[in-house]
Amino acid sequence: MNLADAAQPLSRRFALGCWSQYVELLTLDDPSERRFYEIEAAVKQWSVRELQRQIRASLYQRLALSRDKAEIRRLATEGQREELKTRLEHITNELEQASRGDGGI
Repeated sequence: MNLADAAQPLSRRFALGCWSQYVELLTLDDPSERRFYEIEAAVKQWSVRELQRQIRASLYQRLALSRDKAEIRRLATEGQREELKTRLEHITNELEQASRGDGGI
């Protein structure tokens, strides 16, 4: 790291929300792939779980190999929405069961 990099505020050098995301990125051997996921996670404000999901889904490799990059990005975004929808439905079901006394929470 040079002096100019050291002078940058930490918020500019560390764009991700938490250290767990960096720990996840350290599992990647390819520096280009690691930087890709770091940028995507920061720009799209991915949680650690979403970052893990995108890495497991090989978003970087799929984009690199794809001729239709816009479609791959759309599918990646839809997957995130579906995951949130599924979690919300699960929580709603648990709350409904709890209010009826069927167990749950």
